[in-house]
Amino acid sequence: MNDEKLLLMSLRGMLLQFAVMAVALFAPARTFGYWQAWVYLAAFFLPKLVILVFLYAHDRNALRARMKAGAGAESRRAQKIILRAGGILFIGMYLVCAFDYRHGWSQVPAAVSWISVSIVMARVFFTGWIFRENAWVSATIEVQERQKIVTTGPYAIVRHPLYLGASVMLLLTPPALGSWLGMAVAAALVFVLALRLLDEEKYLKASLDGYEEYCRKVRYRLVPYIW
Repeated sequence: MNDEKLLLMSLRGMLLQFAVMAVALFAPARTFGYWQAWVYLAAFFLPKLVILVFLYAHDRNALRARMKAGAGAESRRAQKIILRAGGILFIGMYLVCAFDYRHGWSQVPAAVSWISVSIVMARVFFTGWIFRENAWVSATIEVQERQKIVTTGPYAIVRHPLYLGASVMLLLTPPALGSWLGMAVAAALVFVLALRLLDEEKYLKASLDGYEEYCRKVRYRLVPYIW
């Protein structure tokens, strides 16, 4: 894949995701006056665009690795099932939040929504830290050629910082969208992430030299001092 095609495919994938999420939010809400949705979409996609531009400018191999994503890109059956379930829950979370907004089932103070969406947007800095420390970050579970274990930066604190950032983003999405009810779906999504994480660790212990020793040194998978 040449560089121009890589950029176009990356942008097309992002626009498709934006369209799906916008439909999932505005169609059930039956209004474009859902201001929390507009703010959230901006907070979600502007960091993604920043990361895309950064990777295209500085590490196109990492961008190519991120392009291979989703259940179809996984080689192992367990991960295909986990990602399909996660995809359904991901869209379901937005639908629940949108219906909640439309019917007014729960009320989230505007200040809480702004704080939540600010943290969602700020995740770009945490993600950038991860990419800086780990050149082997991939959207699929695999061991790449000459891959080494990263023990610096956030990897010295938890074994899966990318999942930590994703979990925080998911849990803050419902209040950012003005919904408390969506928290139940977000919690289910974090549970699915935990299943993916556990299966990934099983694979890495069998496939990546030194990973088991790394697990003994860094005790916590996702949340320091808890798990």
